[in-house]
Amino acid sequence: MELRLRQFAGRFTRIAAFVFIACALLLCAAALMPTQKAYAVTDGWNEWGTCEWQIDDQNCLTIRPADNGTEGETGQERPWESSVRIIEKVVIEKPIVGNISGFFQGCASLKAVEGLANLEFGNDFYADSLFQGCSSLESVDLRGLNLEGQSSLFRAFDGCTSLKSIDFGDVNLASVQLMVGTFSGCTSLEEVIFPKENALRPTNCSEMFQECTSLSTIDLSRIDFSNTSDIATMFGQCANLKSIDMSSWNLSRLERADGAFNWCTSLEEVNMSGLNLYLEDAQDMFSGCAKLKKVDLSGTKIHLPSVTRYMFSGCASLESLDLSAFGSNHLLDAEGMFRGCEQLKDITLPDGFIGQNCSSVNYMFVSCDSLTVIPSNFTFGNMSDSLEKVNVFSFNNFGNWPIGNLETYYYGTDSNVINYDWAGNNRKLVTSQTSELTGTVAIAGDPCEGVTLKATATLDASCNDAQLRYQWFDASNDQQVSEVTDSVTFTIPEDSLGKSFYCVVTDASGKYTSSLKSNTVTANHAFGEWEVTKEATCTEAGSQVHTCEKCSYQETETIPAKGHSYSTDWTSDASGHWHACGVCGTKGDYAGHVLTEWTTTKEPTCTEPGEEKRSCPTCGYEETKEIAALNHEVGDEWNSDATHHWKDCIHCGESVIDDDHNYGDWTVTKQPTCTEDGEQKHSCQTCGWEETEVIPATSHTPSDEWSHNATDHWHVCQNCQAEVDKAAHTFGQWITVTEPGEFTPGEKVRTCEVCGYEERAEIPGTGHVSDRQWHFDGTNHWNLCTDCGNQINVEAHDFGEWTVDIPAGCTTDGTEIRTCATCGYEQTQTIPATGHIYGEWIVTTEPTCTEEGVESRTCENCGNTETRAVDELGHNFSADWSSDANGHRHECTRCDAVADEAAHTFGDWQVKQAVGCTDGIEARYCTVCNYEETRTIPGAGHQPASEWSSDASGHWHACANCDDRLDLAEHTFGDWTVTADPTGETAGSKERTCEVCGYKDVVEIPTLTPGDPSTGEGGDVGESSEQGSSEQENGEEAAAEEADATPQTSDPLGVVASLMAGIVLISAATALVTRKKMLRR
Repeated sequence: MELRLRQFAGRFTRIAAFVFIACALLLCAAALMPTQKAYAVTDGWNEWGTCEWQIDDQNCLTIRPADNGTEGETGQERPWESSVRIIEKVVIEKPIVGNISGFFQGCASLKAVEGLANLEFGNDFYADSLFQGCSSLESVDLRGLNLEGQSSLFRAFDGCTSLKSIDFGDVNLASVQLMVGTFSGCTSLEEVIFPKENALRPTNCSEMFQECTSLSTIDLSRIDFSNTSDIATMFGQCANLKSIDMSSWNLSRLERADGAFNWCTSLEEVNMSGLNLYLEDAQDMFSGCAKLKKVDLSGTKIHLPSVTRYMFSGCASLESLDLSAFGSNHLLDAEGMFRGCEQLKDITLPDGFIGQNCSSVNYMFVSCDSLTVIPSNFTFGNMSDSLEKVNVFSFNNFGNWPIGNLETYYYGTDSNVINYDWAGNNRKLVTSQTSELTGTVAIAGDPCEGVTLKATATLDASCNDAQLRYQWFDASNDQQVSEVTDSVTFTIPEDSLGKSFYCVVTDASGKYTSSLKSNTVTANHAFGEWEVTKEATCTEAGSQVHTCEKCSYQETETIPAKGHSYSTDWTSDASGHWHACGVCGTKGDYAGHVLTEWTTTKEPTCTEPGEEKRSCPTCGYEETKEIAALNHEVGDEWNSDATHHWKDCIHCGESVIDDDHNYGDWTVTKQPTCTEDGEQKHSCQTCGWEETEVIPATSHTPSDEWSHNATDHWHVCQNCQAEVDKAAHTFGQWITVTEPGEFTPGEKVRTCEVCGYEERAEIPGTGHVSDRQWHFDGTNHWNLCTDCGNQINVEAHDFGEWTVDIPAGCTTDGTEIRTCATCGYEQTQTIPATGHIYGEWIVTTEPTCTEEGVESRTCENCGNTETRAVDELGHNFSADWSSDANGHRHECTRCDAVADEAAHTFGDWQVKQAVGCTDGIEARYCTVCNYEETRTIPGAGHQPASEWSSDASGHWHACANCDDRLDLAEHTFGDWTVTADPTGETAGSKERTCEVCGYKDVVEIPTLTPGDPSTGEGGDVGESSEQGSSEQENGEEAAAEEADATPQTSDPLGVVASLMAGIVLISAATALVTRKKMLRR
């Protein structure tokens, strides 16, 4: 027996080894064969490259790798393009590689993006236009977004009108160069935070923040501008931007700054100090900055000639400006450079400010109404003859008047003059240097005592070589108060207390000039009581005066402002809402709107945009925006007329495709004749429209011989037999052929001199002579004798058939005519009207319950329509009751009318669900319509036991008052413990205990059978049983893990290889165990 067992064990070992070798060979072959992964798309999802996507009922777009993969790659076009406007949320579940730009572009309803860090950029995928047009997006989480290697954020957030802040966090922007229009049109944007590490180093920032109308301040200190060449309109129309500091920017490569801050209407201060610029274009750089008060260019150098057209145009609040940074010979075009700088009083220019290649200084100082001095070093340069100088100092565009308050001028004819004779009398504004004289003005007299005040100007140095002139001005308003005189003394006008004056001293040669100011005019007054002259307002102080009782001089004192009185009602505009002061209208408690979701109020059509609205729940403000018009869709049929063909939109009927005809060759459809035109046609090869053209008639070919009848002669056309050159005969004299008798006529003849036709006529006998004209009445016709006038040849009419002249209509009579064949008399009679012949009655307006309908019928001959009323239907009330919480009624089955409407008549309350631990319900019913009304009966609440209850499915706390299971949960078991080892005769057991409730799960271990590797002579049964159970569990867990780790493939060899591996492992294990047992025995 032992020998046979050994032999069996040996054979089994050899078989197992053979199987092992065979399977190993199969595994090697399978490993060497290439496999291809198959991507299976989940049901209800759509394929996109190796990704899948779907849009759910909540308008959420979800994208993920197909086949539950770890990474996917998109296609090159967005398959959801037709739904792009309705997407409200995008979820990217796992990493995907995108191959398209503008990934979220045009998602106008998009409000949230999850998993943006899972979006990777492929070879054809750029961050350009990434969120362009996402007008509902209020915030976006950019954390983890990988922009490494990306060179452009071109219009990435353009048109995100709801976006308030952007934080790039740790996003790597080091490779990004193009920031053109990146945040353009973000009208709600208030803050942008750029990364500290891997800083942005752009080359082009044009339009970067254009129309960011909510942006009041911006920190760009983390951006490296050392490679930036273009900031054109970078902050254009940022209407809320108040200040910006550019002094730390490295702009050494900047070439274009045209329009950089144009129409920043709230901008007050710009710091550009200490910069080193090679600026070529500064056109409109600060134009329209009406509140700009300071531009600091101290320490800045501008090296290249520049275009500065309208650079400071419209800077109405700018009072002083130092442009020494431009150096000499710099300006190429300075047209309108300071136009509209109404408050500009002081300007510093470098020598040679106007370059030798400058083309225009037109309107350069137009409307600089506060400018009193033109710098003495200002010239028109060497090109003054060719330089355009229209209205350089004009206060408007049309007149030739100088700036209103310009005071500094000189006499003389120095060659270095501005060619602008604006004052007459040979006064010309010159730039030659003059000496500034110093001196004082003394005031003598006391107006309160009635002593006239006089001011006397005294110069500190004598000017014997000068012809000094003196002119006095009111220092409070710069108004002239005297003419130019030689006198140093000026009589101060009355009512001048509190004022001061200054004297402008000039000389005819232009060598000297001075402006000497006096002290304030004072007096010793005796004032009375204060009187209010201006009431104080919320924010502005008022004023009061008291008057000197001796001289009536008045002194003014300020009354402090009162403070605001705010309304309890909200006032609002597009930017926010506030409580307005009831006195002055000042905005208190100002806050931005928190708007509701957009609601469509007008659906878009093919050609007209729709409309949607949202409102602020706080103040009721409504905001409206446009929904883009839909695209047209055309059919297959062409519409045509004589000039062109077109296709209409099948939805709205508007012409969409319109083009001229493209005709083929002509085809003759009617040959021309001698007298009638022919016809030819050709048709459009696109739409089939036919165009017809006339072929002119050919000329006649007359015969040589004349043809004739009794009255005319003619030539016959040899082609068409038509009568050509037809004319009446030209007869000669009558020649008697036969003389007449008394009652027998004779005969005479005459011949046509053209064709030779002979006309013969009767010569009447000596009896009656006919006038050869027919006379008639309604019955007969006759001739008259030319001698006696009697009727001769009287005969009845010989009429032909009746012929319709005017057909009879439905309501009008017609006429018909017949004609006598002998004399031509026409007889007319009436054809009676036929009357209408109507078709069937057709209902054109259906009757309703309360209104009549209309039916009509149409005459088959003339189209006349006859209508009549159709009786109203009357209400058809349902026999069943309709009801709601408000009452019951019978409703009309055809309209909204109701009858017998009344409130419910309820019976007593009845328990519908008994109260217990949980709430109960009681109901009552209407006795008329059986409508149910319910109400809740509060329950007592559960009383859970402190001990756990349990069974095999889980554990719970039992309620002491009801059968509900509270805190129901599955067991949390510990490890298995063998409680009884199995033997060959009895089964064993093992158990595990729930760590929460103590429930024991007991499982039987089957009895051992002979040959079981867990049994053996001399071995420990309990140990073997536990080891076998452990090995079985470990095997199951390993198999499960292996199954989970096995990739899903479409390769059959992979499956075979896996099966073979399992067979090998089982065979080897079985062989080893069997051999071991046999050796033991």
